[in-house]
Amino acid sequence: MDLTQQLEAILHKKHRPDLLAHLTDLIVTDVMQEWTITSDPALVEPYHIDSVNRTLSMREDGSSAYFAAEYCLNLIEALRLVGHIERVRDDVRSFHPEGLMRLTRLCMADAAAYTVLMAWRLKMDNEDQVLWKHVLCGDYSDIAQQFARVWDRFHLHPGFFQNDLEKKSLAAAFHQWFSDTGRMNAIDRDTLDYMDELLWEDSSFGNRFPKAQDVACHTLYGADQYSYLTQQSIADVTHDPYYSTIHDTVTQTHLMQIIAEMNKFRVGGLLFNDRILAERFV
Repeated sequence: MDLTQQLEAILHKKHRPDLLAHLTDLIVTDVMQEWTITSDPALVEPYHIDSVNRTLSMREDGSSAYFAAEYCLNLIEALRLVGHIERVRDDVRSFHPEGLMRLTRLCMADAAAYTVLMAWRLKMDNEDQVLWKHVLCGDYSDIAQQFARVWDRFHLHPGFFQNDLEKKSLAAAFHQWFSDTGRMNAIDRDTLDYMDELLWEDSSFGNRFPKAQDVACHTLYGADQYSYLTQQSIADVTHDPYYSTIHDTVTQTHLMQIIAEMNKFRVGGLLFNDRILAERFV
């Protein structure tokens, strides 16, 4: 089965067929149809993304309405992240380690904001409060509140259509993600663990940092080819230290270690700066 058929079967099981149209909107590239969704009740995290094998493993906690809502929210976030992964699949090693950390933060903030958006759309379209109430009580409560606050402020403005409201509220939710250093520290640690794996396979990294076009590419609004962020916001995300500062000392040390080991030659667990010298130990 392709990804759309898998989603249809999963949502039927969760008694949420109304979500199918919203989730299929997150399939932004044809190659995403090659992904497989599996169930793994032993997972510690809500989901695990295996980009090599194109497999998304979802944790199953139970069959109640509460766990079904939690599952659907996690699925929305994971699918948005899968779209980001496919966009950078061939370019990961072109980034500097610090640049890759910034890019991962950007993608995670977008996925969280989009999760809130999907819950809000269901609330507005179907008067279905389940997912919205769930997200209000979860880890993204502050993001959801910021989304709703901006919507309420501008929804009566005569110059705003629904798409304009969604973009403005989505942008506010995106920026709100960066207000919690705990969220940034957690995703930074995951990114560093991933870079450790890359480093062991091959120590080559590039010197690229996310530019304005990267920020725009990873904050696209639905099927639009335009970002929901303004040009000024894109410039801020690219250059403002607020979005890139590493707040945890252990994380800073770990990153410095990876940078020190990048572009070295590894032989039997030893690192060499010189290729000729390294070849003598092969």
